Amino acid sequence: MSIPRKIGPTDLNCPISLWVFVDASAKAYACCAYLSHGLLGTSKLVSGKIELTPLKRNITIPRLELVALLLGIRLAHSIIMSLRKEAIYIRIVGDSKVALCWLTTSRSLPVFVRNQVKRILKIREELLKLSKSVTLTHRTQALEGVREINFCPHYGLTVQLGVI
Repeated sequence: MSIPRKIGPTDLNCPISLWVFVDASAKAYACCAYLSHGLLGTSKLVSGKIELTPLKRNITIPRLELVALLLGIRLAHSIIMSLRKEAIYIRIVGDSKVALCWLTTSRSLPVFVRNQVKRILKIREELLKLSKSVTLTHRTQALEGVREINFCPHYGLTVQLGVI
């Protein structure tokens, strides 16, 4: 068995996209990253990370999804810094509309959520300096299209998916 060491395209002008998929459950949260080479039409698994949820604290699934987003965006930052090449697009894809809602709200959030949101947005700003686009999006966006959805009735929020 052989494992290729080169993960990027050999053509330096070939545009690349970094796709990071995140998810969480009651037992663990995880992310995996793929590099997609636009002209070649290929993608490769670059890295993955998984962490177990704390046993001593009862954390809700939406909060774990938010932590998974943080794990994913940190992984994206690490990959982009090690590639030393500009990625055209960075996409962080999760399945929690609530976590995405927290990233766009101007309302007061609980301390834990507010701290995670600050960390995610800070890393996103750093990634924007290194790439043309950083998008945190819901995984069914392709099916729903970019439209307004009122998915946080408790907070009274309406968010346009794909614009974070």
